[in-house]
Order: sequence, then C-alpha cells, then structure tokens
Amino acid sequence: MSLLGTGRTPQAGTTAEAEALIAEARARARRRRRRIAVAVLGAVAVAAGGLAAAGGFPGSRPAASARSRTAATAEPSGPPAYFLDATASHSPEIRVSATGTVVAPIPIGNVPALRGYDPPYGLAATGPGSFVVGMMTPSDCSTQFFRFRLNGQGRPGALTPVGPTLPGDLSSIAASAGGGLIAYEIDGDGCANARSLGSYLGVLDVSTGRTRQWTGVPRYSGQLSMSADGRLLAFSQSLTKPGADGGYQITGYQVRALATDAAPGTVAAHSRVAARISPEDSFFSPPTVLLSPAGTSFYLCTQPFALTKPGNNRVTETATIVAYGTATGKPTRVVATWAASYVNRTGYAPMALSCSSMALDTSGRYLLVPYRQTFLHPGDEYSGGSLTVARISIATGARSDWTLRYGEREDPGAMSIAW
Repeated sequence: MSLLGTGRTPQAGTTAEAEALIAEARARARRRRRRIAVAVLGAVAVAAGGLAAAGGFPGSRPAASARSRTAATAEPSGPPAYFLDATASHSPEIRVSATGTVVAPIPIGNVPALRGYDPPYGLAATGPGSFVVGMMTPSDCSTQFFRFRLNGQGRPGALTPVGPTLPGDLSSIAASAGGGLIAYEIDGDGCANARSLGSYLGVLDVSTGRTRQWTGVPRYSGQLSMSADGRLLAFSQSLTKPGADGGYQITGYQVRALATDAAPGTVAAHSRVAARISPEDSFFSPPTVLLSPAGTSFYLCTQPFALTKPGNNRVTETATIVAYGTATGKPTRVVATWAASYVNRTGYAPMALSCSSMALDTSGRYLLVPYRQTFLHPGDEYSGGSLTVARISIATGARSDWTLRYGEREDPGAMSIAW
C-alpha cells in the first residue's frame, strides 16, 4: 500500500521498497505536469466543436522585512551573470546568462530527504546570486523551501531549509527582494494530507515563520509574481464554461492582484481583477504575468492561436510581451514580439513559440524568456531539437539570444527560470 499523501514519513524496510516509493512519487509528479496538457486538449476539442490562517497565527500579517522593502545590495550594471533553471528532464541547474552554458547543478543530493527525486520545482530569485527553490518531498506529499547563494564563479552553496513543511504539492512560488517573504501556490487535491484544503495560495514571513493563506485558487492559473517589497501578488487565470462533449470552453483570461496583508479567506473574495484578456489572445493557457519591482506595472505574454487559411498550409505563430499599468489594467507599450512561419505538411508543428515561463531580474531592468522550441521530428516533444532564449532590456528593448541544443528524451521547452 502506498504511503504517499498520508502526512507521515514512511520507513522503507528494504532498498526495493525505497525505490518503489521514489518511483511512485516520480510518477505522481509526471501526472501533475501532464494535467495542464490534458486540459489544453479538452479546450481544443470544445473550441473545435476557509482556511483561516493554517500554519500561522490568528490575525497574523506577513510584513516585508527591512531588507525586502529596499534593495540592500548594489545593483549590477548589466544583466545577472547567472540564472537558475529546471525542466521536466533535469533538476535545477545554474547557467551562464550570456550563453546558457551549465555551470553546476544545485546540490539537491546533499539533502537526505530529497535524494533520488525529480519533482516539479518552484524557483525564485531573491537578489543577485541568491535563490529560493521549492519542491515536494518524496515521502509524504509535502512542500519544503530551501535557499542558497552562488559564489563568484556561479557555484551554488548548500541548500538551507526555510519555513515549515507545507501540506500538498507545490505549483508555483515567488519571493520578495532579499527573500523576506515567499509566496506559494499549492495543489492539495491529490494529497491526503491536504485534500481538505484543496488548492491554496499563501505567503510565508521567513523571519517569523508565520503564514497567511487563501483558499479557492482558480483551477487554471498561471505562475505567481511578487513585487519587490512583498506587498502585492499577481497571477493569471483562465475563465471557462461547460462545453459540449463533457469538456469546457475558455471564455477569456484575467490577471488578478492580491495584497499580501489581505485578510485570510478565498482568493476570489480578497483579490481584484487587474486586467482582462480575450480568449483569442492566448493559446488555451493562462498568459504569463510578471510584476515590476514596484508593483505599479506588469508584463504579460500572450500567444494567439495560429490558424491556417483554407488551401494554405503555412502557419505563422506570434508571441508578444506587453506592459500594463497595474492600477488601470490598460496596456502601455509592447516590450517584445516574435513571429515564426513554417509549412505544416504533416499535421504536426516542427517548432513552437511560447513564453510560458518568464523572469525579471531583481532590478527589474532585464527580462529572460525561453520563447522558441524546435523539434527534430515534428510534433514529438521528446525527439530532441533546440530551445532559444532571449535576454531583453526593459528600457530599450535591446535583445540578445542564445540557443540550447538538446537530445532525445529531453524536453527543455518546459523550462522554468529565475535570475
């Protein structure tokens, strides 16, 4: 009998039992990663046809530390030298920002509870060369955060646990400057130790260990983003209605903003709609949103669904990053745009444009975006190919690209990043 999700740490009596436990945890993580893909397929088919303050104290209010209110460290003159990434194919690694070259993996193997496990990861930068990573422990369906720093050569130091263990499977994290506050979204639906909570959103005050949490996270929501002072959270969500054949139809998207000192309750009751996006402007998934450090603006990446014209097999895909005012919800300027065309002779695309993962550096001046994936065999995400990443100056729009080549059975198109 599986002990995953029981809320306790099982003691494997044999190596075989331990391996079986890890294998089941890995399978569970893979199933979680595929839920979004299944939802997308359902959407395509249709289009074609009070948690009060769990883990904290009553009335507790996360407060940004002095370090997180202002950037205490001197900002570099250019983009960060290194960034942190993770994919469905490999554990978190440190890479050189200018070239994508791997410097080193982070030392997960040195944490006994995490050895041999490769779950989805939450990644957040807290300053130049400092990061927080979150992951689900393989033994009990719980989430734990760790922090670490890089040395001058980009080598990571030891992982230090941060905060309490949280019930459920981590979906996304964000952090304030300095790491005084860590925001998290956790899926508890598939975990016995968190099933009564469902999916929930929370903020951890690292200095006090207190948390503030909100229930009722939208079913289809995007990655979290946090302002530098930790006072504001933002994320996107899909709006749906029941469709034919038991599926659902996407009716649009929203960007929602939530103040981290809001009273505990539901996400819907304590957040506001910061912007609305039409269903035609994103490819069956919530557009990625990033708050500026001050929280006064945010960047939104949309990817309209590309349709071919009758009698023409040429497909043109586009992706666009637009700046919005947080207070007004109105677009202010285009930050970057991409377009790529190909002839679709097989019914499967040889490449894909996407910006499902984006990261601002902690100064808010530079943007990192994996935006184009190619496949050696069209439509086969595991056939090998390449991933192209852009580094963009927010002020000038100046851009430089590098391309990562990868082999069969790898899928860096699902790359998560922080810098």
